[in-house]
Parts: sequence; structure tokens; C-alpha cells
Amino acid sequence: MPVPLAPYPTPTVPVTPPAANANQVAHVNCGNCQMLLMYQYGARSVKCAVCNFVTTVGVSMKSLLHANLSI
Repeated sequence: MPVPLAPYPTPTVPVTPPAANANQVAHVNCGNCQMLLMYQYGARSVKCAVCNFVTTVGVSMKSLLHANLSI
């Protein structure tokens, strides 16, 4: 006779979502084959998986502000 499964216990510690910056991504077209590429904010370049071309990504205002603060 099969044994009924008990429901999962509720977690005692609340699960916190990851930091907002960890999941922020941007998009750019490959400079060679025009494939849409996805990269994390703060990246300086992204390599296309189709043609292996390295596309330079524009500098974001956030990284400029961070660079000015660290001087």
C-alpha cells in the first residue's frame, strides 16, 4: 500500500531575493553578425557565441560614477 507524502514544511527563515544588480542585463547587437547579445551591466565587452566577434559595449553612467568616486 502506498504511503501518502507529507507536505513540504514551511521554511523558518524567509527567503530573500538576490540583489537587484545581480540580475540586471542589457542587450546589444553583435558588431559582425548582428545577433542579439545579452550582457550584465558593467561589462566592457561581450563575445558573440555565433561568430566569436568581441563587441565593445558603451560605458554606462553607473560605471562612470563609480570610477569618479574611487579616485
